[in-house]
Amino acid sequence: MKKGIAVETILLLLLGILVVGILVYLLYKYVFNPVLPEQVCRSRATSWCTFCKNAYGSTFKCPTVEGVIKCFVPVGQDLSDCAKEYFSAVPHNCPSDEECCHLANSWCAAFIGWG
Repeated sequence: MKKGIAVETILLLLLGILVVGILVYLLYKYVFNPVLPEQVCRSRATSWCTFCKNAYGSTFKCPTVEGVIKCFVPVGQDLSDCAKEYFSAVPHNCPSDEECCHLANSWCAAFIGWG
């Protein structure tokens, strides 16, 4: 009668631990801390910039209401996160002041060829 743990059992246990470790890593990486792939991020940036251009015109002149510049087109957390990863940081919203208008204008120029 043999006593102890067989080598085959130890190898299967190590393989099981390795597989569980990889699954936990992938779950953390893509579910709890997702960052969009670069091409998807570029597509979202192009879409956002196009929306801003359509909303505020090709000169990106934000409308003024009672002497206050009013611009607001939300970026979205996923675009904001991936833009920090792949590009220079995205303006948080279509700008709320004249300086941000120029920032969004120059940032969007790379995506839609305008600015």
